[in-house]
Amino acid sequence: MEHLPGDILPSILIFLETSQIFRHIVLLSKTFYHATKAIGFLRNLVQRDFYIQKPLDLADCTCYRLLKESLEFKHKEDYEYLDFKGYSTNGGVDEDNPIYWLENLFEKNQKPYCCRENKTNVNIVSVLVDSQFNNVEYYLSKREAIKIIKEWMRQKNRNVQKKCEHAGITIFKYVFSNFPLDAIACGENDPEAFKEKVRYVYQQLEEKQCDVLKSRRYVNDPFLLDIPIDINEADTAPFIACITGLEISRVGNFTCPIKTLIIFTSESYIDVTDPGLSIYDNLTNDDCVKTFLESEQKIKTYPKCECQGYEYFEFKPTDFVIKPIVWINFLESPRVYEVDIDLIGKFSGMYLCAKLICAENRRSEEGWEHENMNIDITWILAKGKVISFEDNL
Repeated sequence: MEHLPGDILPSILIFLETSQIFRHIVLLSKTFYHATKAIGFLRNLVQRDFYIQKPLDLADCTCYRLLKESLEFKHKEDYEYLDFKGYSTNGGVDEDNPIYWLENLFEKNQKPYCCRENKTNVNIVSVLVDSQFNNVEYYLSKREAIKIIKEWMRQKNRNVQKKCEHAGITIFKYVFSNFPLDAIACGENDPEAFKEKVRYVYQQLEEKQCDVLKSRRYVNDPFLLDIPIDINEADTAPFIACITGLEISRVGNFTCPIKTLIIFTSESYIDVTDPGLSIYDNLTNDDCVKTFLESEQKIKTYPKCECQGYEYFEFKPTDFVIKPIVWINFLESPRVYEVDIDLIGKFSGMYLCAKLICAENRRSEEGWEHENMNIDITWILAKGKVISFEDNL
C-alpha cells in the first residue's frame, strides 16, 4: 500500500482508529510516517474524532494535543458538566409563570421547565455559556460557589462527589446565610479578599426575575419565546463543547412528566422553528423511529439500548447542520425518574437542543383535572469537555 500515490494514502488511513495510526502505522515505513504527519491529514483526524464539521485552521502541535485529548476521553470519569444557557422555545411557559422558565431546563436544580398545555414536539435550545462573554456572571458565580464549598468541605475532611456538585450551591447559600462570614473567613490567607468574593458570588446567585411576556417573539404568540444571546461570540469562539454523556431528570410530582425526547447539538445557531427539527416530530416509540430511519437514509443509529425503565437509540454521525445525538423513551414499568447515558461517540457543538416529543399521562394519579396535557421536565445536562483550538496551551 505504501506505493500508492501520496494523495490517496491519507484518504485510506482516515478510516483507521487514531490509536492504530500513531502506535503502528507510523512505524511501517517513511511513506506512512510522512502521510500521518501532513497537516491536512491531522486536521481531518481532529474533525473526525470530535465530530466537527467546520474547517479547522490548526497548527500541528494543536492537532496532536487534541488527538491526545480525544484518546483520553474514553475514560468515563474524565468529564465535566457543561454549562448551557437556554435561550428559545416554541413551547411557551405553563400559564406564563416564570417559575417554569425555559432556562431551568439546562440547570441541575429542582426548578422544572413546563411548557404550555396542549403542546407536543416542543423545541428548546441553549448555547454554551463559555461563549457568552457579556452575560455569564451568574454561571461563573455558580462555578465559584462550588469551588468555595468544595474547599470548605475539604478542610473538614469531606469530599463533594462530581455528581453532587450542584448541591454545593445550596450548601453555599445555607452556610453564608446562617453563619458569620468573619468567623468563616478567619482561616483564609486573605480574609478580606475571601469575604469580598463570597459577597459578590452570593449577590450574583440571587433569584433573577424573568419577564415571560416580554420574551415573546410575537406579541400574540404565547408559545414562541426568546432570550437575547450573542450569536457572533458563539460563531467566533476558539473552542467548542465535546459531549460524551447526557443526564435527564423528571424528578418531581408531575402530572405530565416527559416520556419521549430527542437531544441534538449544532455548531451553528439553531432557531426553534428550523424545519430541520420538524422531521423528528412524533417519534413516540421505537417502531416510529425504525420507520423514520427507513425513510431517512442519511440518518443511522447504533442498535437500540434497553435499560431498566427506559430505552434509547444513539445516532451515528451525519453531515446535517443540526446533529441528532440520542432518542430516549421512558417506559411505563419500572418507572424511573433519572437517566444517565454514556455515549459511544463524541458530539461537538456550541448549541444543545431538546425536542420534548410527548409526556406521560399522570393526571389521575396526581389528582389533576385539566383537560389538556403539557410537558414537565426537571433538567437536561450534557457531560464532556470544552476543547480549545488555541495554539498556546
